[in-house]
Amino acid sequence: MKRPLRILVANEPRLCREALAETLQELRPHAEVTPVEPEDLDRAIISWAPQMVVCSALPRRARCEPFAWMVLPSDGEPRAVVSIAGQHTTVANPPLTSILAVVDQTEAMAHVSPWSFTAVIHSDL
Repeated sequence: MKRPLRILVANEPRLCREALAETLQELRPHAEVTPVEPEDLDRAIISWAPQMVVCSALPRRARCEPFAWMVLPSDGEPRAVVSIAGQHTTVANPPLTSILAVVDQTEAMAHVSPWSFTAVIHSDL
């Protein structure tokens, strides 16, 4: 049996965090999506062991442990930085479909691998 994809959402501002968490849960109902305050992200990564995280500040733990992350700037800069399996790319004005593509790729790769991975979507390096 596959472990459900776990997604932590900790980006700023709060309204965006809650909207993104709800949208991801609605569009990927098989996933477990939980909004988290940015200052609680490190603890949540340790206790919840997600494969994916959306955040506004990339904590050290997220830099060391995640399989993938996506930086969504909250300062209005129209770009995102994506890292999947250590491969970084920049995406201009990423639409929701880009976030969903990271979710889907993370889920596919995490379930193929014998290890538990964490993916991070993040807002502000």
